[in-house]
Amino acid sequence: MAESSRTDLLMSIAKACLFFAICLGASPAWAGDAVAFDYAKGLGGIYYSSSREGGADYMESPDARAPALASARKQGARSPIIIHQSDLTGYFCLAIGFNQDGRYVAYVGQGDTAVNAKADALKGVKAYGAVSKPDVIHEYFSHGAGSKDTKLTK
Repeated sequence: MAESSRTDLLMSIAKACLFFAICLGASPAWAGDAVAFDYAKGLGGIYYSSSREGGADYMESPDARAPALASARKQGARSPIIIHQSDLTGYFCLAIGFNQDGRYVAYVGQGDTAVNAKADALKGVKAYGAVSKPDVIHEYFSHGAGSKDTKLTK
């Protein structure tokens, strides 16, 4: 890989991490989901709480990071990083595309419906530089802290 393309890749990853760090810092509540992604391999892993706080699989966001990373590694990722964790209850969608240099671009969208989450993810991945038609990798519903919603329908 050329030095300039390696630098561009690292800058893209750093920008994505900074964006999500800012988002996380703005919210004091705990969450139940995290998404890991390996930009070199284009592989991701997700952990989300399908039950409300106190349920069998509910985890706070710091605890959801480890199973998300493990899931990505199980898929074959060698160097996954956390690209998303949320304090929200709602629908989420992981979408990926390719930028002009042929590198992966990933974005996690959120919404109050599955349709809105998908639209947000597709819009976000394009805003991050995807020039190819984005692909939806995974859609899920996660219960954030204090969730009272018991409906998992999309």
